Amino acid sequence: MRKTSKIEKKIKKKKIGLIIVILFFLLSIFFVLFTKTDFFNVTVIEVINNNKLTNDEIIMASGLVRDENIFIINISDLENNLTTLPYIKEADIKRSLPNKIIMNVKERVDFMIISYIGSVLCLDNEGVLINISTTKENKNIPIINGLQINNPQLGNKLLLNDDENIDDIVNFLKLSDIVGLYEEIDEIEYINNKLINFRLKTGTTVAFGGLNNVKYKLRFVVEILNKLYESGDLNEDNASRGFIDLTQGEDAVFTLKSN
Repeated sequence: MRKTSKIEKKIKKKKIGLIIVILFFLLSIFFVLFTKTDFFNVTVIEVINNNKLTNDEIIMASGLVRDENIFIINISDLENNLTTLPYIKEADIKRSLPNKIIMNVKERVDFMIISYIGSVLCLDNEGVLINISTTKENKNIPIINGLQINNPQLGNKLLLNDDENIDDIVNFLKLSDIVGLYEEIDEIEYINNKLINFRLKTGTTVAFGGLNNVKYKLRFVVEILNKLYESGDLNEDNASRGFIDLTQGEDAVFTLKSN
């Protein structure tokens, strides 16, 4: 094996020394940029995928301070701050050097409305309470009456009294969306976990019964409505008086209520 000559050793030492000098020089430049200039200060904040909340609302809620050094910012804290907002389900925040923060949020979407002591509660499709207001702002979302609610808290899943579960109603609405009935439902009357009625936007009322075999029963309702409109028994003039009863055994009963 060939021995390393003295000249080669000197050259190697010089190379190592040069590398150390270059690294020290680069670190010095970085230190100056980091501590003595505003080169890495946050001046650009980009918020993406927000629809309900404004950019300013999200930035303010995050706690991010403009012109703060981008390396000092605690990304986890910003994300945790954002997920305390009822409308924010997830938040993913990234640094983009030298001076940009990107906030990618996933918002919860209005899915159901519940009437509650003179106000309305807005929930997403997981039963999480995301807003409380005095009026129904979105006319396309079904409103539910009759639920006995236990201490509603924004940002938390809604709890019901008497061991009843909000998931039953959420599941009913999800399945109604699958069969194409969700957008047609105007109001739901919740009597208990064994019985609900609902009214369509046309005015037709459906005595649905219990929240069992929901998908089958919803498809049955759609089929009944299609047949009634095809036969002319139900039309634009009398739809508000239509009544479909699914609680009288295996067969549905259709009647027209008197004016």
